[in-house]
Amino acid sequence: DLHLCDRRQRQMCIRDRRLKQVFLRIISEAQSNVGNEHRISLYVNQILCRMADSKQQVSAMNDLLLPALEHIRTEYTHPISLDDLADLCSISKPHLIRCFKKYLNCTPHEYLLSYRLKQSKQMLIGSQNTVEQIAELCGFNSASHFTRAFRGATGITPSEFRRLQF
Repeated sequence: DLHLCDRRQRQMCIRDRRLKQVFLRIISEAQSNVGNEHRISLYVNQILCRMADSKQQVSAMNDLLLPALEHIRTEYTHPISLDDLADLCSISKPHLIRCFKKYLNCTPHEYLLSYRLKQSKQMLIGSQNTVEQIAELCGFNSASHFTRAFRGATGITPSEFRRLQF
């Protein structure tokens, strides 16, 4: 459920490219007639360090932001404030925003909006509720606010989306 923006995906691809280069060095070194075990060991160590670093970042994100993410998942139908999320994580609002941007590449508000829109799409496809009912069930202040947010994210209205799915 974690949504990553293009910049984060590019960073991950760069890391993958670097890992690929290290793997290729290992293969090249192993295939050479004078394969150097120490050099191969160094390359393997580089890979393990990169993998450990990425796992530590995910762990840090989980420890820090998990209360906010869980709150969004369970309470998205109700108003959620930045104060609520910061209090749940026991950090300041600016720090919460920085952490969301660092680990999820979006603000808490953008994450909440994205989660609400995801839930609304499931309801548009899987229920006979009206657009107004879905807007209310997904925590939007009004059907017009829901429609503006939906169109902004998808380029079509909720009604058009529903018609495309059937």
